[in-house]
Amino acid sequence: MTKFYEEIDQLKFCIFDLETTGGNQDRDEIIEIGIALVENFQITSEKNFLLKPKVKIPEFIQKLTSISNEDVKGCPKIEEVIDEIISMMEGRILVAHNTSFDVPFFNSVLRRLGKKELENKSICTNLMSKYLIPNLLNTNLSYMSNLLKVKHGNAHRALDDARATAKIFLIFLKIFKNRKIEKLNHLYYPKNKFEIDRVNYKVNTNEVDFNKFLKSINIPSPSVITLKEGKGVITYCLPIRELNEEALNKVISRTTDETKTISLQYFGSTFESFYNFILSIMKLKKEDQEKIISDFCNLYKISPKDIFKDSKQNKVEKYENQFVVAPHLVKDQLIIFNLATISNRNFSAFKITSHRKKLTQFINSRVSRGKTSKPNISNSIQRLIHWYLEKLSSDSEYLLSFKGMNQNEVSRFVDSIEDFSLEQSYPYNYPEKYI
Repeated sequence: MTKFYEEIDQLKFCIFDLETTGGNQDRDEIIEIGIALVENFQITSEKNFLLKPKVKIPEFIQKLTSISNEDVKGCPKIEEVIDEIISMMEGRILVAHNTSFDVPFFNSVLRRLGKKELENKSICTNLMSKYLIPNLLNTNLSYMSNLLKVKHGNAHRALDDARATAKIFLIFLKIFKNRKIEKLNHLYYPKNKFEIDRVNYKVNTNEVDFNKFLKSINIPSPSVITLKEGKGVITYCLPIRELNEEALNKVISRTTDETKTISLQYFGSTFESFYNFILSIMKLKKEDQEKIISDFCNLYKISPKDIFKDSKQNKVEKYENQFVVAPHLVKDQLIIFNLATISNRNFSAFKITSHRKKLTQFINSRVSRGKTSKPNISNSIQRLIHWYLEKLSSDSEYLLSFKGMNQNEVSRFVDSIEDFSLEQSYPYNYPEKYI
């Protein structure tokens, strides 16, 4: 069977957008449809249909779309152009930035007109954005256009929206082609497959090819390199700022015949890469943890004795009610980590100042239970975190909260986060540079 990545050029798409008098499928009507047809990785034709509805356009819709009742006077009714619209969609995969609205609404109109509903497969670029660019706090069309440097004319005008959606979709489509997807359903559900903040490489049995791949890896930002066996089981990982010869040799020496995949994930700061490194090694047995921590210590010139101390004789740094704030890869986003407990649920992305309330709630919820929670990490990992914050990272790349912060101090800490956010430059140009 021909591989899908060899057929992707032949797929045909109809990217469309609706402007309506409202969101009720039973009584609201379409006032504008914009269509962009895509074949062979390019927009081949476009058409806009401005339509006269049977109902008046509400004031708020007129303000949103800039389409007035006067504008649609003399325009065709939907039933006069519906066959032309259907013919443009026929035999194509439908694409919209919110298919959960556009496709059902269009089908409701078809039902009212006594037409057969669409049975085309459909793809939502809004959902695709969330899959391909994790931790995005906003995926609306205007924001995505700005993030991906796509020219977006008049927002909430059907053809401008359809054209912008088409350009975003073409960017995503090229990602799929470059990564040689082999199954059609990956195009519809790309989660955990094609995120652009990471690279996955299936290890070739040819050692020369494998080493050549490792040496060719680009490290555009702080990263974590991970070795996995079958079923995605992690066997080794290492946080890296750059893939120098020493780090490369450590990865190669830890690669076994059972290694199936090497993964590289990018982060917005060395602290975030370090935190995710800790999350990964926490899944391993103690003896495997210690081997990896020893490699980390050697790579970053730490004395292993400082980490693997006798816990009965040496005090372990505690991080009750302590938080670290660092830049996220996405411009203008920050990420906050609660150090009291290390887990996938104990950090959160946010924007200042639009998410001040969400951020304050996150901190307050952790502070209120912080002194009763038990650390879920070993003493050696707690020392590693302490050593990292004290010696390895730059003060300018993260913000550490007051030690033992109480709820009365949360507001003051959030104020300091706002000041910190103004100082960030976000140098990695993500996601544009990573596509």
